[in-house]
Amino acid sequence: MLANWINPRLLAAVALALLASHAGVYLLGRAHGRAGQLDREVVKVEQRAADLAVATQARVASVRATEASASDALVDIATHYREVTAHDLQQKDRLIADLRAGNVRLREQLAARPGDDLSPAAAPGPGTAGTGGAELHPATGSALYEIARDADTVARRLDACQRALMVQQRTCNES
Repeated sequence: MLANWINPRLLAAVALALLASHAGVYLLGRAHGRAGQLDREVVKVEQRAADLAVATQARVASVRATEASASDALVDIATHYREVTAHDLQQKDRLIADLRAGNVRLREQLAARPGDDLSPAAAPGPGTAGTGGAELHPATGSALYEIARDADTVARRLDACQRALMVQQRTCNES
């Protein structure tokens, strides 16, 4: 009698719904388990990203400090070069002017060989027996001194460039 009252289609639909709900609960539990695993992996990835961000910030700070130190060293080199160059140029310009004016004379003491004819002006005097002197013309002396000044300037520039290069190499090696 109960079998007549229950429609077989309705019974099949209820059984199918019950089966589907159990499958849904199973799949939901399984998805929830995967979600928990994914949540744990996401937390690990976020922690790794945070660690990398901190390490990157520390590295950037270190590189910036090295860069600032190198920049300061280069400024010191440039300042020293300018100061030395300005002082030397003033001193050498004064000497060149004195050479041209005849206030300063470039003279070389020469040893006389036996039989050399020394001029009366260069004749041996007390404490200078057997020596003579040669004096350069003021224009020649100033020209030689200008050449020496230019060579000194080149040497100072080279020294400044070498020191700047060493600072850059040190900076690159630290990076």
